[in-house]
Amino acid sequence: MDMFAILCLAGAIALLALAVLFVYLVLLIKRANDMIDKQVTPMLDDAKAMTESLKPAIAQVDPLMDRINLTMDAANLEIMRVDEIMQDVSSITGALADTTSTVNEITNVPLNAVNSVTSKVRGALKSRSASHASSTLGAKKESTEE
Repeated sequence: MDMFAILCLAGAIALLALAVLFVYLVLLIKRANDMIDKQVTPMLDDAKAMTESLKPAIAQVDPLMDRINLTMDAANLEIMRVDEIMQDVSSITGALADTTSTVNEITNVPLNAVNSVTSKVRGALKSRSASHASSTLGAKKESTEE
């Protein structure tokens, strides 16, 4: 056998091995495709069914968001009104406190005048303190009575 025959034989074996490898590869791809068809196709069908069932809910999200925006705007307006009312109440309370303070001062004027006159009268009518001699005589009298 010469070299050419050996190379032809080696080439034929290599081509045969390559053909077998190609067949195995085709079979592997076919099995993978079958497995994907068996497992992925039902999942895709389920996903499609879920998407179809969600379409009505998705269609109502936009009107719902519009209603939420309107509700938030109305709530903000009411909060602004309450804020204005609270400012009015605050100013009324301040004015009432000033009025109460003024009335209190006015009603205290006669009382202060009476207290002033009374203290002056008490000062004028207050008895003088006893002298030292009188207080010792009074103390002796109290001690002898007991």
